[in-house]
Amino acid sequence: MQKTRSGRVELFDTSLRDGLQQPNLDISVPNAVGLLQRMGEFGVRYAEIGFAGANQFVGDLASALRTVDTGAMKLALFGRTRGRGSKVQDWADAQIMVRHKERVPVAVVVVKSRLLDVAKSLETTPEENLLMARETIAYLHDNGLEVLVDLEHALDAYCGRRENGEACDADFAKRSLEYFHQMVAQCVEQKVSRIVACDTTGGASPEEVGRLFEGLRGEHPNAGFGFHGHTDRGLPMWTWGFRAVDFVVFRILDSRATKVLHETLGKDYAGLIGCDYFGVYRKFLREGRCRMQFCQAHLIRDVKFLTTLPDRYTKRWAHKLLKAIGQLFHILHRREAMIAAKWGRALTRARDAILRIARRPPVTTDAQTLADRFRNHGPQYFTFLEHTGVEPTNNRTEQAIRFVVQDRKATQGTRGKPGQTWCQRIWSVLGTCRLQGRSAFGFLVQTLQHHFQRIPTPQLLPAGP
Repeated sequence: MQKTRSGRVELFDTSLRDGLQQPNLDISVPNAVGLLQRMGEFGVRYAEIGFAGANQFVGDLASALRTVDTGAMKLALFGRTRGRGSKVQDWADAQIMVRHKERVPVAVVVVKSRLLDVAKSLETTPEENLLMARETIAYLHDNGLEVLVDLEHALDAYCGRRENGEACDADFAKRSLEYFHQMVAQCVEQKVSRIVACDTTGGASPEEVGRLFEGLRGEHPNAGFGFHGHTDRGLPMWTWGFRAVDFVVFRILDSRATKVLHETLGKDYAGLIGCDYFGVYRKFLREGRCRMQFCQAHLIRDVKFLTTLPDRYTKRWAHKLLKAIGQLFHILHRREAMIAAKWGRALTRARDAILRIARRPPVTTDAQTLADRFRNHGPQYFTFLEHTGVEPTNNRTEQAIRFVVQDRKATQGTRGKPGQTWCQRIWSVLGTCRLQGRSAFGFLVQTLQHHFQRIPTPQLLPAGP
């Protein structure tokens, strides 16, 4: 009787990183430590404790874990490759990973593996992206860390897909695939611990995933590979979240286009939308009658990125812009301490100061790109100053969708229309009940009872006037 060697499945848990932004979830350091101990007892191989440098909690947790036994489980921090034009030894993510290496010996580095993202997201060359990855991995290795690489959009690069799951032209698909294999080969050469292929958009079929790993294992038999993604019968799917004051609606769709906003809100929607600077929202604003508040938190993040670039004129301009934005929020938080009229005039002056700086950038590409936002949509960054109750960020919406992200990562998604329908409905119930302070379990029990009694089911939405 011939013996068959069985493979070993390793579990990599990201609960603490993904869970940190979930609303109404208070994760204390002692609770997190206890969770990690239970994971270790269960047999989890790796556990990510957070995004390097994302918040104080990560540092406190890493310090608390110094004397805690988590068994054979290895702790990891998640971070990015060094920025374009930056020195890896000065890169904050790498510094924090090295600082905590004694107790958190694993670094997970996210790397762009699709040519499209290298050009559009990083705005750099393929060669520079390879160098950014190589230098970051080498620096972490030199400091004694085990390194796992998360190849973002790996399945899209392998299958020749652009945004929204659309196919690339043959020549670009060929070059993107070659670049993907070049990045994999470099990671193998550097002897990273695991190379994780990420199906970022959830567009890969099980057959495509199987072919990818069959080829990778044949070409690199001694390398360690992993998979991270969401599939839904080979179709690219996106989760949309629409959060109002007292309810939230989730939709799972095969599109990220403006038509989703038309279908959900209506072409004549004249309300207000708080969102990031994604092109779909800008198009909806241009075509319709709505008002919009672009997220100040996303803006601040992008301005901070400019302060990491080597060009001194760009850095100086970005620091001035950050200081002006900081002054605006300083005044905003002094509302109770100032006379209303004086407070309003101070906010107007602070807003005008931001716009003056933003519209006079240096002649570098990075600065001009950011300045175009203010030239084209300056007022939409300050809608919250004119309308009471409008928040300057879309943090609440992102928090409302966080548990959905966790669900999709934990379950690997759905397998067709019935699963999509169930998920978007139960997510909407859970999210809405949370906003209203209701028991979702109680609502579901009451709904079933009413159904069997053939009486009208309870209403999830509050009654209108």
